[in-house]
Amino acid sequence: MVLKGYKGLRPKVDFYTFNDGTRKELLCLEGTIPIQFKGNTYNIPIHAWLMDTHPDNAPLCFVVPTPDMLIKPSVNVDGNGRIYLPYLQDWRHPSSDLTGLVQVLGAVFSEKSPLYAKSVGSNPAYSPGLSKRVAPTSLAVPLPSYMDTSSSPSTEVLQLQSELRSLKDKLRIMEVRDSSSSSYYETKFKDKKSPDEPSSEVCKLCMARRRTTVFLCGHSACKECAESLINCLKCKQRITKKIVLKDY
Repeated sequence: MVLKGYKGLRPKVDFYTFNDGTRKELLCLEGTIPIQFKGNTYNIPIHAWLMDTHPDNAPLCFVVPTPDMLIKPSVNVDGNGRIYLPYLQDWRHPSSDLTGLVQVLGAVFSEKSPLYAKSVGSNPAYSPGLSKRVAPTSLAVPLPSYMDTSSSPSTEVLQLQSELRSLKDKLRIMEVRDSSSSSYYETKFKDKKSPDEPSSEVCKLCMARRRTTVFLCGHSACKECAESLINCLKCKQRITKKIVLKDY
């Protein structure tokens, strides 16, 4: 589902190096996601590593700048490009999935871009030390398979076919359970909603602004996050109309 909605992403199988030095072969979604920032469209390069326990556990996500970009650290992205979001911290399958994650990333990065262009003549000491399409070594992200000259074309084709089959199987499991996602979110929302709790009005995407925009499906978000959404993150329905509440 996420590959159909975001053509800039593609699956691969490669080795991920953990902080303790151990390496494990994992499925990774790499590529770019589009964002709207200050009236312009940009493509943000990311890596999303799926653990063996996926979809029960959240993936490890990184912003991977190109050689002419630098990381802009914030509350959501550290200096190494590691992404931190409430959506990842509160990950719970089946209500949390890869499509919802990419939509949240697009909404958050549209509000505050995680990258900025490297100025001409900038000090190389402040560069993340990237070569083309390769993440910093501190990210523990391996060399992309398409740059590995040791792989023969036939091996690459077999790996890609295996990757796609594995990803489709996982996505199929998630789609089967999508029908229960809406009821889960609605029940969770109703349980927490209380007139005495001002936090019930907070947007569940950015966790900062009040929800001021309602969709036809009945769910809502703040105006800034709603502008970047294509499908509702709660019930998965396509958003055909966004209604801004005038009381706000």
